[in-house]
Amino acid sequence: MASRTVLIIDDDKSFTEAVSLLLKDYGYRVHQALTGQSGIAQSLAHQPDVIIIDAYLPDMDGTEVVREIKRSLPEHPLIMISSDDSPQNVSRCLAANPDAFLPKAVVHAELPDLIAKTVDADEQG
Repeated sequence: MASRTVLIIDDDKSFTEAVSLLLKDYGYRVHQALTGQSGIAQSLAHQPDVIIIDAYLPDMDGTEVVREIKRSLPEHPLIMISSDDSPQNVSRCLAANPDAFLPKAVVHAELPDLIAKTVDADEQG
């Protein structure tokens, strides 16, 4: 089976590098984008199996990125992440209709399993 591809859209380069290394250890191929616009372009170019999107990006809000990608790639699983896990922010993010939301504080512990579950659910549905 070919390895799964993940696109991480986040402007925090050190966070993105750390998550990329973690996912590569689990056998994923990882692409990175530092802005919403470059993330949208890369999602169309690479059509990754899963797209991880930060809630706050320098050029546009992460919820806008989710909505734009869902218009172009409605079948692709999207996971929103944020360092702001306040109820208001979580609700705001979930209103964009990603497949999942994960606070950045638990990304390293829970992300690999969440990706596997999200991809498996997408393949079955």
